[in-house]
Amino acid sequence: MNALVDKYFQKEQWEQDLTSNTSDYKAVADYSGVPLDKVQDLPYAQYKLYLRDAWLANMSKSEDGRKFLETCWRIRQTSADEQAIEKYQRYGGDV
Repeated sequence: MNALVDKYFQKEQWEQDLTSNTSDYKAVADYSGVPLDKVQDLPYAQYKLYLRDAWLANMSKSEDGRKFLETCWRIRQTSADEQAIEKYQRYGGDV
């Protein structure tokens, strides 16, 4: 996910220079209520689920984050938006 965040969100120099080794653990602890020192004891699948859900919850808090999530959802779609295609064709667009 960091690659997506890096692509869509610009970082200032100070943000690029400072990295956190435990921010994912903190996010999981805050989201799940699991004590920070017990996060490493979670089963891996459960940890990854909490991490994903914490990330989604945090991204949903801001307009830019929601816009980013919508973009992520949209690019994962594999079926055509037939209504949009019909609307485009009605206004003289070529497919």
